[in-house]
Amino acid sequence: MISLSGQLYDGGERVAKTNQLIARVGEVKYRYRQTLDQLEQDIEDSARILRTANEKRASIAERIAASTSVVNLYQQQFEAGTRTIFELLDAQRELFAAKGEQITSRFEVMRASYSAAMLNGNLADVILGPHT
Repeated sequence: MISLSGQLYDGGERVAKTNQLIARVGEVKYRYRQTLDQLEQDIEDSARILRTANEKRASIAERIAASTSVVNLYQQQFEAGTRTIFELLDAQRELFAAKGEQITSRFEVMRASYSAAMLNGNLADVILGPHT
């Protein structure tokens, strides 16, 4: 004689658990896609910042060179009595602003480089140096 035991009716518990697992898998897939999209956006942002900062670098250097020449010229003219102190100070302020912009640009490049290294998974190598 063969005997078999089990539940014939579980009140929908099996279907509910299956649906719950399907919902959890869907949620995990959605979060995964969101994370990938955010990572892609972060990589694009880092690349854009680097590209823009490198494009600005040359124009900032030219601006500093021109401002330095103007300050030197205005200094000579001020000493000769043909320029006022205010004109000299304005030229110096312009040079100072250009140098400040250069520092800001360098910082943006460093931050974007570190961000790109972090996104690529090699931030420790960039900061600490490669393993020997």
